[in-house]
Amino acid sequence: NKEFVQDNFASFLSLAEHLLSCKEEKARDIGSHIYTRLFEGFIDNYSRQEILGALVTHVGSDNKFEVSSVLDMMTVLAKKYAQQLLP
Repeated sequence: NKEFVQDNFASFLSLAEHLLSCKEEKARDIGSHIYTRLFEGFIDNYSRQEILGALVTHVGSDNKFEVSSVLDMMTVLAKKYAQQLLP
């Protein structure tokens, strides 16, 4: 339900952030999936900037698994959505 996700966008973003920072691979996979679905589901610039901004914060983490997961995900998004990422 798009309305539900839209109304709870910040909560879903927070959940994805938390899961991606977990040490368990399955949790990071779910976090990555949530980020990807949010990016695909919200095509407005503001929402996508919020998602990308949240992803960038993971790059500075001390958790190498978190950094690796986010870099992999950003690579996939950049390849799949190159045109949409251009200003």
